[in-house]
Amino acid sequence: MLEWSRYLVLDKCLRDQHRNYYKEDLVKAVNRMLERYDYTPVSQRTVEEDLKFMQSGEGFGAVLAKRYDGHTKIYTYDDPRYSIMKMPMTDRESDLLSATIMMLSRFRGMPNYQWLENTLRMLRVKFNVGAKTASVAMEQNKMLNGLDDWFEPLFEACRKRLIVTMKYSRFDRLDREPATRVVKPYQMRQHNQRWYLVGHEDSKEKHKLDMVVVPIDRIQELDVESIEARDEREKEQGKYLVPSEAKIDEWFKNVVGVSRDPRGKVDTVKVKAWGLTAHFIDTKPIHPSQEVIEEGEMMVEGPWYKKNPIKVGYKVFKWEVIVNEPFLQAMLIYGNECQILEPVSLREKVVQRAQAILKYNNV
Repeated sequence: MLEWSRYLVLDKCLRDQHRNYYKEDLVKAVNRMLERYDYTPVSQRTVEEDLKFMQSGEGFGAVLAKRYDGHTKIYTYDDPRYSIMKMPMTDRESDLLSATIMMLSRFRGMPNYQWLENTLRMLRVKFNVGAKTASVAMEQNKMLNGLDDWFEPLFEACRKRLIVTMKYSRFDRLDREPATRVVKPYQMRQHNQRWYLVGHEDSKEKHKLDMVVVPIDRIQELDVESIEARDEREKEQGKYLVPSEAKIDEWFKNVVGVSRDPRGKVDTVKVKAWGLTAHFIDTKPIHPSQEVIEEGEMMVEGPWYKKNPIKVGYKVFKWEVIVNEPFLQAMLIYGNECQILEPVSLREKVVQRAQAILKYNNV
């Protein structure tokens, strides 16, 4: 993606007929674009390699003019009307661009979507691609609280290492004043149509929390550190360490969703499921650690079957997980056709929930 952005900058410079561009000018133009979006500047060698690629057959086949100012080369296209954006697309490139446009068109649930919609409209007109009906539909929660207000500034804070200060209300403490939290942002993460900020909170270190997960719909107010304040802070304290994506993924490895109790231990969970439930769990795993450790047939009876009793297939599933609320909810969803074999503590929690359901919904 960054390579393509550099090619676009170079293309604009090479097409410019109103001034002469020398090699150092091209490097400055590229780095101005990168610095604008807080990316690391590149060297002259990188720009030279970009120019070679643009002139190669694997690239765009661009032809540069042989012009000099004394002994210094002037960089410009041989044909002033040439542009890499004017190159005809192959059928495959057209298909890929069309598919990409349609895929991006499904993000109408994202905040501040208008800029993307305008860009897609321009691409459709410019390249005459895009279908009326999407081949892929992606579900977004347009009504999520805070999405329009907080998503974009939090995304920028993650990208630029800007510390955020927020007023935050917990679901179980709505009767209290919002708490003030100061978070060093790492990543925006989505689960079950809700967005979360993953980061570090110094005040949580005493609880041995390496990372915190903040649902953005619970944020009441948000203040994002300025770039100038960040630069001053980093001069005095250095940059705070942002874990790699792999390390963040590792932190969530043993849970379903994004909620993780730092005191929670990984449990071996075994569940016997039968009928359609066994098929659903098998084809849509609840957690990546899922495996089938036993299968066979059994006799069951119940109001869901025409014959009583009836022989059905069963499977015993095993997971290595920290049991959290999303995992517990999954067990409740499938509860009418499964039996929790272990741990007993999980079975007790499911029974307590089931008893509460009967208490308030008994007929």
